[in-house]
Parts: sequence; structure tokens; C-alpha cells
Amino acid sequence: MFAAGQAYLQQLQFMSHVAFGQADLVPLLRKLLRCMRYVRASVESDLRRPNGCPARTMAACDALVRDAIDVFEAHTRQTCPSAAFFDSERDMRMARDMAAVDGACVDAAQEPLLRDCIRALRALEATREFHRSLLAAQEALETYPIATYAYGSTSFATWRDLLAVPVVAAALRRIRAVPHPEACTVFGSSTGSLALYTALLADVPVRGVEILPFLVEQAQELAVGVPRVTFEACDMLTASLGHTRFLVLASQCWDGALWAKLERKLVELTSCIVLDYTDRLSRSNGFNLVGTAVGDVSWHTGHTFYIYERAIA
Repeated sequence: MFAAGQAYLQQLQFMSHVAFGQADLVPLLRKLLRCMRYVRASVESDLRRPNGCPARTMAACDALVRDAIDVFEAHTRQTCPSAAFFDSERDMRMARDMAAVDGACVDAAQEPLLRDCIRALRALEATREFHRSLLAAQEALETYPIATYAYGSTSFATWRDLLAVPVVAAALRRIRAVPHPEACTVFGSSTGSLALYTALLADVPVRGVEILPFLVEQAQELAVGVPRVTFEACDMLTASLGHTRFLVLASQCWDGALWAKLERKLVELTSCIVLDYTDRLSRSNGFNLVGTAVGDVSWHTGHTFYIYERAIA
């Protein structure tokens, strides 16, 4: 069920993106979202069961998705891609990431290690055991709503381009000149990909902060052999920011209540560049939007990232 469910969700996500924002396709979008909720719940049920879901659950999901595809194709005159298409897309993304490593590191000797990290991260994400353990960890932690802990990833090629934005690159050069273990910090570091990529690309120390201990354990295993990368298993609201000069906020799933607390936390920053997955800092005092960039993430293509500067006189 896990592998088939992942393919179903990719198809439903594709169709939902096509239907989104089109007034005449609102009923279709609602149908797709209902179907997506059912399939996701079935996949999660499968992950909770040692022997997986019964065959009838798989059959029900298959029937729902086939019906959704028929309705989608009739209304849009577009063809929904097959599971094989998404497999091919994944392979192409990996090839792009591998090619993006060439000449990207400040220290070229780190390129083989960076490629190993990318491969290991993608391989980890593809396993049922990873998602089973992640779901268990998400459901066990009640600090915030479970949606706060939703998992997603950013392609290496996208991250390389983000770090090359002039204002970000300048901040990393300053950190490299005067390094500190907390100067570059990632809030919501997950499996550690952004921290690992940044450390190996920019040759700077990086601290990842993640509330789910399971994800910190995965990040620490992936970071073996990577110099100057540390991970803290804690609530970001308790992490120190006094030495932070470049802060990444993987905030796309943080609700309004958590964001309000984080805003109060961020007053601890003095001179800092902040890279955020949302534009909410545009409405916060003391932060100036200095740039945007677009790149691919696991949940869709063409995601907009926002870069802010906080400068205290």
C-alpha cells in the first residue's frame, strides 16, 4: 500500500494543482481533495500496521483515484501522468542535483561527500520504514498540532541557487571569515539536508534545530564525516540567536499561533539575513524584504522564497 499510495498522492497532487484557482473546476478540486484525504489516511493506517492495510483498502483507493482521474480528464482534456512518469521525474531531479554539484563548493574537495549526502537523503525518503517511524514520532509529540511536523524537502539545485543570491552569499562569506557554531542556523532542520548542503557548499559551520528527536537522529547519521555541522533536538523557541547571522526558517507548515511566538523570538536577532519559505516576515517590524527567489520543492514546482534583512543600529 505504501508505494502505491505515494503514487496515488502524486497523481492527486498534480490534478489538484491544475484545478486550483479555476472557478469552473471548484467541484473537481473539492473531489480531488476529498480523495487525497482518504488516500493519505489509508497510507498512514498502512504505516501503523506491522503487516500493512488489508487488500480491500488498496482496492478502494485504486477505485477512488481511477474515478478521480476519469473526471479530471473529462473536465480538463488533460492526461493525468502515470506512476512511471513520476518515477522518471524523480530520476531526472536526482540527475539535475548531481550535475548541480559540479563546481558549486567553496572547497572542491567536498563535492564527493556532498553527492553522497544527496544520494543518502533521497534513498532515506523512499523507504517505508522512514515514513513509518516519522509518523510515529509526529503522533507522539503533542507540543504543536501534528500538521506543524509535516515533512517536505527542497532540491539541492534549488538550495544551491538560493545560497548564490548576492545578499545570502555575502552573509555566508562574513560567517566564513569569522565563524561561530551558531552563526548559520536552520529552524526546522528535519533530516538535515539544508544544514548539510549549506556546510558543504559554503564551508561554514551550521547548526540545525529540530523538535522531532527521530529526525535529529537521522540527520546526525547522515552528517557523519561532514565537518562543523551540529543538530539540536529542541523547540526552536528555546534556541539561542545571539550569534546567528544567517537564519533559515522552514516555516511553511507553522500555524499562526506558533508564528506569533516565533516573531517574539526573532527580536533576539541583531544583524542577520533571514531566508524564509513564506512571506510572513513582510508584516513584521524590523525586517526588510531584500530579495525573492523561485525554486522546486517536494510539494510543488516554482515555490517562492523570501529573503529578509534585520539590522539593529
